Amino acid sequence: MATALGLGRIVRADLRQHRGSFVGVAIAVFVASALVTGLGVLVESGMRGGLAPERYVAADVVVGAPQQVDVPEDLPVALRERAPLPVDAAQGIVGLPGVERVVADVTVPLVQQGAGAGAGAVVEAHPWEATALTGFELREGREPSAADEVVVSVGSDRAVGDTVALAHGGVPSEYRVVGEVSAPIAPERGTHVFLSEQRIGQLDPHGGATQTLGVFVSGTDPEQTAASIREAFPDLVARTGDARGDVEFLDSGAARSILVAIGSAFVGTCILVAMFIVAGTLSLSVQSRRRDYALLRAVGASPSQVHSLVAREVLWVAAVAAVLGIAPGYLLSTVLQTAFVTGGVIPGDFALAVSPLPAVGAVLLVLASAWGAARIAASRVAKLDPVEALRESATGAPAIGLPRIITGIVLAAAGISVSTVPLVVRGQIAAGAAAGAAMLLIIALAVLGPWLVSLSVRLIGSVLRRMSSAGFLASANATANSRRLASAILPIALGIGLGLVQIGAPSIIAAEAATQASAGVIADLRVTAPTGVSPRRSRRSARPLA
Repeated sequence: MATALGLGRIVRADLRQHRGSFVGVAIAVFVASALVTGLGVLVESGMRGGLAPERYVAADVVVGAPQQVDVPEDLPVALRERAPLPVDAAQGIVGLPGVERVVADVTVPLVQQGAGAGAGAVVEAHPWEATALTGFELREGREPSAADEVVVSVGSDRAVGDTVALAHGGVPSEYRVVGEVSAPIAPERGTHVFLSEQRIGQLDPHGGATQTLGVFVSGTDPEQTAASIREAFPDLVARTGDARGDVEFLDSGAARSILVAIGSAFVGTCILVAMFIVAGTLSLSVQSRRRDYALLRAVGASPSQVHSLVAREVLWVAAVAAVLGIAPGYLLSTVLQTAFVTGGVIPGDFALAVSPLPAVGAVLLVLASAWGAARIAASRVAKLDPVEALRESATGAPAIGLPRIITGIVLAAAGISVSTVPLVVRGQIAAGAAAGAAMLLIIALAVLGPWLVSLSVRLIGSVLRRMSSAGFLASANATANSRRLASAILPIALGIGLGLVQIGAPSIIAAEAATQASAGVIADLRVTAPTGVSPRRSRRSARPLA
């Protein structure tokens, strides 16, 4: 019968007749599509976004040491300072095919002293040879040769012949400006000065050990050269194109891994929440139309046709809602970017990678989740025989069976047991146990939901009946339709539970870690400097105060 009428005609008729039943589905899919699109932009940005090179823009390949420490079963820990390269790295790379020359660079942070406009600002000092990495050219004066000489960029508040005070580790030193340089595209992120190689070796804690290498290529593809470098030195990082910015800016590489981890985790949560809400809303819609499905089964519709009918209804609604959620999703990505910048997770000038991939992925994921939810919601009504379907359309679905109750109780008991693990175990095991316990309890709630709602209705109903006639009617209706009430309550409860697990657990762990770190510092005073404190300053600070 369903085939004779055509499933498409029945689907369109159902959508026209029961618009209100699909409002919840449309809203859930719309929000999920927007969230997954926005988070997908962040994940893609963690893979392809970042900061374009500025100071290393003239080099074809930029080579650096790994700036993170891998932690088993956890996110890698980013290093706050540049790690030095092996001593033989430059010599080994020069001998590779296609390499024209290699320029070494060392970065030493200094603080500008004095009463001028730039007082207190952090500047980065480099050896004079590193000017080739940016394309700096000498416009006035000469290169530095003595330990007290410095070359500044054109446009600074110092001219040739002036004296500038720069502090390293809290110890100020005076330098005489002997030259000015300019580049075709001046770096916008930070201020750079150039010292003699001898002075850099004195200031650098590692004695001037090379931190970064700029490789200039001739007659070959830079990517091939980078691959050769990675093959010859597996422990080094070689980047070309815009990825050179990951080596230049330490916070760019760290932000990439954080965006991928956060975005991926929240995408999974959004899909789970959307699937729960869509399944719950559809379950309520299916129960309200039991008579329609019973009649279809009575006139010869097969279980697969009922499944197909519900799935097509959901996919039609979900497809429209998912497409409408794409544009808000891209807008949401900028809001999330601002929030992450405010929270110090990513740098303010970190560029997002915007492409159609997050939108396509969001639509496919959301539609797949909606289809799965439709299969779950239609599973019971589709497998009933026609006589039983007609009977349930009049009397309602029976209570959940004993095996389901036992399964739910076992899951709840397991969740409660696992939740006690943090009382006796510390560290990552305790954190994982807490999240696992929460998920077990959420699954138990989904399994026992109708039974728990029915039990709650009976307990609260005794109070409502005594309050007023409206309370009596509400109690009677809720008792008679506890399965429908559960279908409305459970998606909200499950969504809140999943959200709290995903957001609350890391926040609690971070707050406790901050508390323990603060309690572990027993000093009365803390002495800091923007670029660190030198050993000489440390010894002076350790002297007893008079």
